[in-house]
Amino acid sequence: GPQQGVPPDPHGAPGPNGVIATVNLSISYYTKSGSLIWGPVALPGTFFPANTGVGNQNSDPLAVFDPISRRFFVGMQEDHNSRFYINVAVSKNSDPKTSGSADWVTYRFDGTQYTAGANSAGGTNYGGDYPGLAVDSQALYFTYNMYGFLPNGIMSGCGCNANGSQLTIMNKSQLVNGVGVNYWNVSESGQGLKPVTPTGSGPGNVMYMVQLWNQTFFKVLAVTDPLGARTGASQFVTVNDLGGGTTNGAPQLGSGNTLDPINGRTLGNATLVGGDIWCCATRGQPGGPATAAYYRLRLNGWPSSGSVSAVESSTVGSGSYWNFCPCIAANVAGEVAMTWTRSSASTYATMMYAYRNA
Repeated sequence: GPQQGVPPDPHGAPGPNGVIATVNLSISYYTKSGSLIWGPVALPGTFFPANTGVGNQNSDPLAVFDPISRRFFVGMQEDHNSRFYINVAVSKNSDPKTSGSADWVTYRFDGTQYTAGANSAGGTNYGGDYPGLAVDSQALYFTYNMYGFLPNGIMSGCGCNANGSQLTIMNKSQLVNGVGVNYWNVSESGQGLKPVTPTGSGPGNVMYMVQLWNQTFFKVLAVTDPLGARTGASQFVTVNDLGGGTTNGAPQLGSGNTLDPINGRTLGNATLVGGDIWCCATRGQPGGPATAAYYRLRLNGWPSSGSVSAVESSTVGSGSYWNFCPCIAANVAGEVAMTWTRSSASTYATMMYAYRNA
């Protein structure tokens, strides 16, 4: 993939003919055998031509392929002059042969969160970081942790001035057709929300989010009628204790610098298949090693009826390594696959994968 940016924050999505890959701050398109079709192309200013502000803080690009509309969706966050923007690109077909306007439609949405008195004495503007991305039959969804801008217009990188999370809902049909896009910013409590992408038969007029609350609880959130009334509900679900962390500093061969396992929040993506949400996180004990954990949460008809239950959770990878930064997905057949990173004092950082049949 493209090799730019520190940290690279890699992400990507496979379509029927090729794979979109993003890093900080460029994008490329490859065949499924790994041959470059185009790229790397700079995301700010080139791929997203409206993103031209000098001194912008751009980061964390994400990509997803939607099998319903047969389009790629790419997003990138932008913080500039105490304002937060979400840059979005939609491919015009399932196989974008170029990175330009012949194959992509681009947008720039204002996602700034405000408190009382914002833009005047006593108020604060908040911008987003640590994004999540999901798509369903109705909408494109972004989630962000929200942090306050400093007086100089730069986001507080330490994250010490936090203000929960924000869900942004974008009308997918309007995004695809390139006209009059309606979108909504919805504030949520806590941080680390991940929106859930349904696979196969969807849940109807409701979208879900998951949040690792602590070592024994997940919070599941639902938004009914996301393009209309947007009625919210939430429930806490007890899960097995797979370690409370914070597990920091994974060792690696060849360097005294340790790796950040990113403990304490839901990671990767979250997938809904057949009424079950699959999600994952880095867990483990404070002294390590980190463990790559996954969870299977059954909706049981919630929020219209029933309640959510945890039906499965475990870890992958040998305990002789640090295992961290997992991602999980399941398909309509019930087959499940995971990726994660492992390392040790005698092992270079290595991408791992595991799968099981239905």
